[in-house]
Amino acid sequence: MSFMFQPVAQATHEADHRFMVEGYVCGPDGKGMSSADVLVKDTKISYGQVVRTDGDGYYKAMFHLHNDNFGDPLLVEARGEQQHVKVEFDQKDLESDRKVRVNFGTGCEVSGPPVWIW
Repeated sequence: MSFMFQPVAQATHEADHRFMVEGYVCGPDGKGMSSADVLVKDTKISYGQVVRTDGDGYYKAMFHLHNDNFGDPLLVEARGEQQHVKVEFDQKDLESDRKVRVNFGTGCEVSGPPVWIW
């Protein structure tokens, strides 16, 4: 028996073919939870993936989507909590990153992905 999986978008794809779901998973204390599993699924095309948060509770899932995926329903789940969002972006903008932020937990109001200072 063999299975076929749709390839996950990589940085080599043009911006108008990438769609990123990112965010943080935080615990009751407001701190990011490391190594938490996050399910991200486009329920219209039945494609999903599970990603794991980093040490700051940040996760990122990348999809290879096109303009005809606009409006597709997304299910994002972490720690037993589900959130439903839609694939939305400016269809005429072929340069900017297409993404949505979905946070889980208390105190997860952070402004962007982690910034590492060297």
